Amino acid sequence: MFSFWNLLGLAAILLYFFWWRRPHAKFPPGPRGIPLLGVVPYFGPSPGVDLKKWSVEKYGPVMSARFGRDDIIFLNTFDAINQTYFYSLTGNVISQTTLGKRHDYGDNDFIELLDVMRMMFTDPRDATNMALVNLFGFLANVPPFATTMKRFESRMQFVLDKMQDNIDDHKKKFDPNNIDDLIDVFLYERKFGKRTDLDYSDTQLRAFCRDLFVAGSETSSTTLSWLILHLLNYPEYEKIIVKEIDEAFGSEGIPTLSKKEDLPMTCAFIQETMRTKTNAPLAVQHLTSNDTKLMGRVIPKGTVVIPNLYGANMDPKDWPNPKVFNPRRHIDENGKFVLSNKIIPFSIGARFCLGESLARAELFLFFVKMLQKFRIRPAVHPIPSINEEIISISVSPVDFKVNLEPRLK
Repeated sequence: MFSFWNLLGLAAILLYFFWWRRPHAKFPPGPRGIPLLGVVPYFGPSPGVDLKKWSVEKYGPVMSARFGRDDIIFLNTFDAINQTYFYSLTGNVISQTTLGKRHDYGDNDFIELLDVMRMMFTDPRDATNMALVNLFGFLANVPPFATTMKRFESRMQFVLDKMQDNIDDHKKKFDPNNIDDLIDVFLYERKFGKRTDLDYSDTQLRAFCRDLFVAGSETSSTTLSWLILHLLNYPEYEKIIVKEIDEAFGSEGIPTLSKKEDLPMTCAFIQETMRTKTNAPLAVQHLTSNDTKLMGRVIPKGTVVIPNLYGANMDPKDWPNPKVFNPRRHIDENGKFVLSNKIIPFSIGARFCLGESLARAELFLFFVKMLQKFRIRPAVHPIPSINEEIISISVSPVDFKVNLEPRLK
């Protein structure tokens, strides 16, 4: 018969096999946490920050972490991510591109749509729960996360219904000789296209429109909010940026992308804000289709891999004193702006954000136009801190108010 010590030894062997044993001898190192829960209890409000800290202090750029019963790989530097991939203003721009129309800024339906999309990511009741569900999908059916998901799904359905309304309207007015927007292109290909292996259903089109509308509006508006909040906290840069704008466009000129080279501090301020305030700290999850070697480590087929974009943007090897907001780090000795490929708020590789070019363009143009016409002043004191964040799927500033004072001509 087995003695107590035999049973204890067997239990230890089973615990090692099911919990401590790694999938491969060269599997990336990382914390295992506690049985059943893994590292979940050790996370603070921002998992990306915790993962970067563990990466720098102990485990290196390619690390693993146990979530429940699964090991997930996190890539915490630009080099690791790059190697793995092999290489209401904003809402109207997306509306024009996707739906072929602009909305009046007093349009109540449009305002309601924007409010619903904003609350999907910034509802303070759900922010922390959404961040955790994004990492641990199994939590979606567990209270109180289930309540959070119910609100999120209800809002998402509202957006889908609005997209379907626009699709139905396009069907009624469709003219193959007047292709005006994404929906028209989709309907044209559905009717006249030669590809039979693609899904041209309304369900697919509705999802396309939703993704472009939600992602495009939310991310750009959030980044604009961060830009305004940084101006409030670092007012010395506003004078430099306004001087650049006045010299390039005057008080009445129309801002254009062709003159970006004449606004080095403006571009540097935008880039540094995007570096320090990564909109989506943890990028979309990927699954390895084959055994993969990365930086001397082996990642088996079927392993979940998540790029930590916050970790890459705050890597001290690329950015000395990374937590210090310093736009001048993006200006060279000749006073020229240096565009960095190591700042990756839109991710990289084959599955980078398709709206990156549009987002960068509209951020520059909106920011420049706003400062061309207005001085930005705090509506209340003390000035809101850039360290106060709403951390959900994305990272947003807490609500704040500003006064826009018209600049004298």
